[in-house]
Amino acid sequence: MTKAWVVAPGAKVHLVSGRIGLMSMDGTAPVTSGALTMDESRVHLELVIALDQVKANLLMQTAVRSLVKRYNATALIFRGAGEVGHDPLVVIGEAHAGEVVVPMTLTFERTGALAHVFGTAYLGTVDLPLPGVGKIDNFSFSVETQLTLDAH
Repeated sequence: MTKAWVVAPGAKVHLVSGRIGLMSMDGTAPVTSGALTMDESRVHLELVIALDQVKANLLMQTAVRSLVKRYNATALIFRGAGEVGHDPLVVIGEAHAGEVVVPMTLTFERTGALAHVFGTAYLGTVDLPLPGVGKIDNFSFSVETQLTLDAH
């Protein structure tokens, strides 16, 4: 039997990057939609994160908005699947944001109508529109959020 939930509005994703020169990016972005389906053997997760609404310190927010515009990446859409029976559940998939596709693994722990979701994405080399920074070779960011799931 398949069970399905939709992600309730209002969740914020905490985005934290590795070091970028002398700083790092620490901000939030809203989850605009999402769905979780689960049967006896598989779990499927989809999350849509509004990258064009990232809130961070002024310098990093400006850089993120420039990247969003450059790559036409207004939303990050993650779609992944995993096996049921692991605790916590691990969902492996891809995150698409405009022209950028990033492999991503998210782990989540579901307790009733709540799901704690966390993971890390590695983007490799990224050119940042920040004076004095330019290129970052091993850019990654962490994702963490608490989602409320509504029965579908």
